[in-house]
Amino acid sequence: MLTISEGDITYFDDCVETFIHSALASKHFPDRKMIEGFLREAFSKKEVHLAFDEEKGFVGFICFDSNGMFSHFPYLAMIAVREDYRSMGMGTKLLQYFEDLGFSSAAKIFLTVSDFNVRAKKLYEKRDYKEIAFIPDLYRKGYSEYIMMKERPDPS
Repeated sequence: MLTISEGDITYFDDCVETFIHSALASKHFPDRKMIEGFLREAFSKKEVHLAFDEEKGFVGFICFDSNGMFSHFPYLAMIAVREDYRSMGMGTKLLQYFEDLGFSSAAKIFLTVSDFNVRAKKLYEKRDYKEIAFIPDLYRKGYSEYIMMKERPDPS
């Protein structure tokens, strides 16, 4: 069983190690200091949420800002799952957690996904995120980002 809760800074090193081994880090965060800086800031803003398996312990995390898109809508900045837990549905469960929290306060939620992260983009599309913009060289020259949005499902 997976439980997700607001981040505890004592898991900072676990988050750094998980993030270092992600596709995003290899392209956008070329050194450990950048990763640590990003995560320190996210922890200080209480934007980190940690996932734990009852038997295995820490398995991953998400970072999101409840008002990060246009100062109004929830914005998912990152999902990171330990290498040994990938392809087991952990990322989907973390995404569902973000959606549940996001839709509790807003009708739309947002994220960006890099053009090289084809697998993640397919997951988001499967979960009804729609591409609304494409921005070349947003974070780093040579890497473009898709802005994706999902609307709260109609309850009917």
